[in-house]
Amino acid sequence: KTQYDTTKDYWASLKNQWGVSIRYKCTSNLFRKMILLKNCPICSGKQLIKKLTCIDHSKSKEKFTIVSCGTCSFTFTNPRPKDNSLSEYYKSEKYISHTNNKKGITNFLYQIVRKYSIRKKLLLINTLCKTGSLLDIGCGTGEFLNTCKKNGYITKGVEPSKIAREQAIENLNLSVTKETNLKEFEKGSFEIITLWHVLEHMPEINKQIQILK
Repeated sequence: KTQYDTTKDYWASLKNQWGVSIRYKCTSNLFRKMILLKNCPICSGKQLIKKLTCIDHSKSKEKFTIVSCGTCSFTFTNPRPKDNSLSEYYKSEKYISHTNNKKGITNFLYQIVRKYSIRKKLLLINTLCKTGSLLDIGCGTGEFLNTCKKNGYITKGVEPSKIAREQAIENLNLSVTKETNLKEFEKGSFEIITLWHVLEHMPEINKQIQILK
């Protein structure tokens, strides 16, 4: 993987790799350093096919390129932000799962869909284990974790976002830690481990899966 220290180098790399020229003015030094992957993070395939370019409207206003692996079809952002700056992209009032904002029609609909989704998730884990210890990685503001707690599970959450974590602790009295090093948990501590809409945000997917096993 290669790191780019300036926005100019970053976009020049895209031009060389994909044969496209993109104009972009960076709004903050925070978002300038990127990592360019030359291999698929799942299968190490070398054929990376450009799928589309999208804009982060919530926070940075940056353009991101989405590529797909020609070998396994895994699709991901490339280049992507450096690992130590990823959390900054989620610090926005528009990121509902971290703020639990209920204002506006979009947020109102999100709350309805989330309640339905939580019920479906609970039914799913009930088919695997009706009681026991449950770890929810990336638990956000804790709604799913709280539902599991009410249904008899011994719960523990992991949430790196301070805003979301504090809501889960203060509003729902949940046990949530910011610790993202999963090796800190003893092997066999949990009957169920969930990562709802989380795995795709992890920079080293294969490594994380091996730790979970």
